[in-house]
Amino acid sequence: MQLTLTEPGEIGAFVRAARKAQGLRQDDAAGAIGVSENFMVRVENGAEGIQWGKLFQVLDGLGLRVVVDMPEAAAPLVEAERAKLGQRQARSRNRRAATGGGEHG
Repeated sequence: MQLTLTEPGEIGAFVRAARKAQGLRQDDAAGAIGVSENFMVRVENGAEGIQWGKLFQVLDGLGLRVVVDMPEAAAPLVEAERAKLGQRQARSRNRRAATGGGEHG
């Protein structure tokens, strides 16, 4: 079933519904997914400032996926933008490695 997300906070309702449909409590779902219960509560409440990586971890853990309905004119540009993103992420990782900063999560 595909549903349309109209505002950022609504993703919490989707996450809560998916969790409940699986008969999971917040603490059990969080533990199984590998995030804190506090993070799960924040996601379900539609809190601002959620870490994208952890959010996608929760979505994946509950079997949810994000589908983007892309305008036809923008579709040819997606691969080029993904390549640029990969380059920016690699530079960022290299800078962190050079300064001794680890990845925290």
